[in-house]
Amino acid sequence: MTATANAANFDLAFSGFAGGPVSVTGLTLQPGGNYVGDRVATVVDGNGRRVAAVVLSRNALRLPTDNSGAAPATLAANANVAGSAAGQPGSAAVNIARAQGAGNALTVTAANPGAWGNDLRVGIAAVPGGFDLVVNEYSGTEIVATETYRGLSIIPGDAQFAEAVVNPVSRLIRLSNVGGSAPRESSSGVAVDRLTLADLTPLGGGTDGTLPGEPAWAANAAAVFSGVFDAAQGVGSYDQIVPELFNIMAVPEAPLMTDGGFDTYSAAGNYCRTALAFLLVDHPIANDRVDLIGNWDIAGRLGSDLARSAAICFPRLDKADPLGGRRQMQSSGAVAGLMARIDGQRGVWKAPAGLEASISGAVPTIGMTDRQQAGLNRAGINCLRVKPGAGTVQWGARTLAGADILASEWKYVPVRRTALMIEQTLRDALGWVVFEPNDESLWAQIRLNVGAFMQSLFVQGAFQGGTPREAYLVKCDGETTSQQDVNSGIVNILVGFAPLKPAEFVVVRLTQLAGRLAN
Repeated sequence: MTATANAANFDLAFSGFAGGPVSVTGLTLQPGGNYVGDRVATVVDGNGRRVAAVVLSRNALRLPTDNSGAAPATLAANANVAGSAAGQPGSAAVNIARAQGAGNALTVTAANPGAWGNDLRVGIAAVPGGFDLVVNEYSGTEIVATETYRGLSIIPGDAQFAEAVVNPVSRLIRLSNVGGSAPRESSSGVAVDRLTLADLTPLGGGTDGTLPGEPAWAANAAAVFSGVFDAAQGVGSYDQIVPELFNIMAVPEAPLMTDGGFDTYSAAGNYCRTALAFLLVDHPIANDRVDLIGNWDIAGRLGSDLARSAAICFPRLDKADPLGGRRQMQSSGAVAGLMARIDGQRGVWKAPAGLEASISGAVPTIGMTDRQQAGLNRAGINCLRVKPGAGTVQWGARTLAGADILASEWKYVPVRRTALMIEQTLRDALGWVVFEPNDESLWAQIRLNVGAFMQSLFVQGAFQGGTPREAYLVKCDGETTSQQDVNSGIVNILVGFAPLKPAEFVVVRLTQLAGRLAN
């Protein structure tokens, strides 16, 4: 298993499975037993304390939490794991007896808590001046991981002292209670590389603890995401991700929350508003029907201020599962990918829709007619459809404030994203203005710099209008910045642009003239 905090996806990304521990931002994920047929992992901090449990279902991540509803343990920045599981896990361990006399020579403990440690076996062989140690991890009778340490010493302070050599580097075990007594050999006179499975001593007592139920993880995961428990967690932790600049956020798991994702999307929307980013919204599975999607009023719950910087992705997608069969998934991740592709090829002012806005390897979970799609489009719902010769495409470019009845100026995704891009770029590019004398000389420099940026966008075809005067406006002078503003340390810059709006319908009128057809 690999785990990374990915700045583009804003989540923990998982790939594959492993039986050993994996470190993630000061935490460790350790695979364990089963939970409703799924794969369970224990999450422990750097001190070996369990802080959460996660469920890996066909490569999907769930975040179960304490049934009591208690606040989760403090996690490392960017971990974004919700809560502590009910019941504490146990670490597998075994005592190795002394070679001579009663008592134990040392204790071998699995590197992290969890039932995975029960698959470890250790072997000891005596060598002049010390001992060799081997630890194998098994899947049945097959060795899946092995570590060998030679010439270990039982004398504290020695360069080859067992604890000092093994503990800092081993991925599988930790040694303790080593001090002065040689450990008993696993098989008299047999070197560690010749020890058999039967010769090795198994570790035991490792447990994954008790996992909580579904409602608890949903409630607490939403609370952690929204920063209720700790402002350094949830969306607040994204401030620490490098690079800081991002422009699209997707939270595919949000609709699985007990409230359908409203609270989670509200937190995400507020964060995107501050970051000048755009939010992609998924719908609950229960609403994955043409006649039911309108019942999920996410636009009304977010409010017009947040809805104008968000869009819904409908319906879900169906794709082949590498593990076998088919798998349905939320579509926001795929839509984010096609948006990023079109941004790079055409610019954010190009609607992320049409025949070029294709998604490979997946099809919508439901089909729809042109009439049905037109009705959803007028309601501000962007649809994924299958078009002959193009495959699965995004066929809509409305924001959540894009319903015809709302008549919003931020009706279209490319218009809103162009405005966000301009504001985000200028905010970052005008850092040099701070602490400069706030006078006409500064205003002229600002007009020059901002005007050059807007002209570059005009040349690329980002605006309507045949001339710069028709396409954009940059104003920074004594009218935008009053003397009171100057006294308050404020400089105001007015930037306007004529947006490109996408053509949603092609209307063809036919008239028959003198026995011939003309358009």
